[in-house]
Amino acid sequence: MNFLVFKQALINGVKTQNVRTAFYATLSTDLHFRKDLIGTIRVGSDIESLFDSNYNNRTTINGKASNGIGGRDVADQTHWLTEFLLNYNKNFGKNHRLALMAGTTFEQFVTASVSASSRGFLSDITGADLLQSGDNLTGDAVSSNRSRNRLHSFLGRMNYGFLDRYLLTVSLRVDGTSRFADDNKYAFFPSAALAWRVSDETFFKGLTNTISDLKFRVGYGKLGNQGIQNYETIQTLVAGGSAVFENTLRQGVVPARLPNDALKWETTSEYNIGLDYGLFGNRLYGSLEYYVRTTSDQLFNKPLPAVVGYTNIRVNFGKVQNSGFDFGLNSINIRKKDFEWTSMFSASTLKNEVVELPNFISQVLTGNLGAFISNYLIVQKGSPMQSYYGYQMDGIFQNANEIKESAQPAAKQGEPKFKDQNGDGVININDQVVLGSPFPKFSFGFNNHLRYKNFTLDIFIQAVKGISTFNGNMAEALLPTNEYRNRLSEPYLNRWTAQNPTNQYPSGVNPSNYFSGRIVNSLTVQDASFFRLKNIVLNYKWPIKFHAVVSKVNVYVAMDNILTITKLIGFDPDANATSSGVGKTNYNDYPLNRTLRLGLNVTF
Repeated sequence: MNFLVFKQALINGVKTQNVRTAFYATLSTDLHFRKDLIGTIRVGSDIESLFDSNYNNRTTINGKASNGIGGRDVADQTHWLTEFLLNYNKNFGKNHRLALMAGTTFEQFVTASVSASSRGFLSDITGADLLQSGDNLTGDAVSSNRSRNRLHSFLGRMNYGFLDRYLLTVSLRVDGTSRFADDNKYAFFPSAALAWRVSDETFFKGLTNTISDLKFRVGYGKLGNQGIQNYETIQTLVAGGSAVFENTLRQGVVPARLPNDALKWETTSEYNIGLDYGLFGNRLYGSLEYYVRTTSDQLFNKPLPAVVGYTNIRVNFGKVQNSGFDFGLNSINIRKKDFEWTSMFSASTLKNEVVELPNFISQVLTGNLGAFISNYLIVQKGSPMQSYYGYQMDGIFQNANEIKESAQPAAKQGEPKFKDQNGDGVININDQVVLGSPFPKFSFGFNNHLRYKNFTLDIFIQAVKGISTFNGNMAEALLPTNEYRNRLSEPYLNRWTAQNPTNQYPSGVNPSNYFSGRIVNSLTVQDASFFRLKNIVLNYKWPIKFHAVVSKVNVYVAMDNILTITKLIGFDPDANATSSGVGKTNYNDYPLNRTLRLGLNVTF
């Protein structure tokens, strides 16, 4: 193919059209029955239509081989919400304040789609506008789908305040979903919170110059999750297989799933205790909170033996607990007419633990990175949810004596030494251990805002500590899927040799001999902690009013992702190639862009 033909194929060979049409609307009205009693009716809609069309003509390689390839995808997504609320607000004397709310809501999600494709067209002229002109003999398909999910809730809330010093909030809600069977559609989720503003007490008056605000609070609440696919609790049929009846090939149907009509709401309950504070006339202010959040009856896909005919079934089981501290501090460091400096600091700790699994299963292995790696995450009691699970490396074999005294008598110099966890003299799956957690033990953010006359400067820093990731790039560098793949330079250039007897990276000679089945190890599960100078924004507010129509003009320059410090060998410690579940994986992730932005904001 010469250059001109190649250029024409690039420009005209592929015709793609993507159209998104969206409609958003909300209608609300208030009914004033009395001064202190107001009813609200609200109706909202979110409608989106998607239209995708593509055609590869005969100037492209794929189009030429198939005499044109075309397809159409059309989808409609509709969301409706109606709310009927009644609010009552009343002050009783000077000391009592009462607010009540009751109501009900209805919500519906409907998705419908059609997809069609064809090839072997009579001509390229009609493109994807005449799919029936394809030969329809090459396995191309037409498919359509429609699904609906409905939610219905009853709501109630009470806020009571005495002297604005003693505060009580109680909320009650009953949520129902069409995704569960009749006996489990609805569930009850209460919550309550109690607060005491100590700084308003008479005995506290002598301390207000130092402690200007102090409020203790305690709370409890429950929330539900109905995050399963539509129709998972009932049996539906889908096209599958075929059979011959009366010398005619008939389309067959098969069950879509193994349903579980006993499924119920996944429930998260939380206890928390905290305080809000202000010091030195609220020059320093913030909050400190300790929480324990427990999720039970988790909606989990339970693996099934292949003989059943289904790979999994959705069940409720297990209990996971999260606990930790959240701390926030805001400070007014300097506040003068021409110069101001304020800071905001937040920090949190997190402990995640699986506290309960059902009797029929002691652990669940999961995690899949394409066809490359599988079962590198474990769910087991006492460990964080979806912890990294593999072999602990204990250095590199340097000589024959080390090999002779080890649990790997067939190893060679330069090969990795795996730790014999149970001491049975053999390295096998029983020696796998938890290698890291996908949850950070500690994270913080720090923002500084400075203003000098019409200039402002914002600097934001973030950091995460005690989190791990599976480094798929490192795994492929140590055990290449083929010789043509790029590799990370670190393990390649610093590998073990007789002249470089390192204890860090193996020799790379016949890696399938020692890494096959053991590529998930303490070399590929890496610390993903990082410190990042996230962004800096310098803004100038123009003091000149150009025109009566223009009210404000701002000019700014900003930099994003300026500096990242991490031990991870790769591009971005915060990336996740799998994008689902809690287990993080770094694999072929795109390097985080360092961006310089110049901008002009004009307000009319």
